[in-house]
Amino acid sequence: MNPADPLPDAQHERFACLLAKGTGVSAAYVLAGYKESPASATRLSKKVNVESRVAWLQEQAATGDVLDIAEKRRITAEIARTGDNDLAGDGSEAKGQGALALLLGRLRK
Repeated sequence: MNPADPLPDAQHERFACLLAKGTGVSAAYVLAGYKESPASATRLSKKVNVESRVAWLQEQAATGDVLDIAEKRRITAEIARTGDNDLAGDGSEAKGQGALALLLGRLRK
């Protein structure tokens, strides 16, 4: 598994994202949608794919290369409200829905 790719299980991905942001293991487990179980939370946190994903997310956050979900939502809302679709800043981007689709594609990476 490539740690740059989101985990296939959405709850595992949410759990990894929360851990990467510094949320405690038990709290992240519950916030990811699981019933409280410290032992299960610890087991999940020690899975190789989860550990790799957390490490990758933390590394990206440290370099500023990854947008968090709040930042993605803010950017998308700004484009929707203002109609400013010049994402590259040079006038070369598509207008309207094409630019929004391009943005959403970039945010999914």
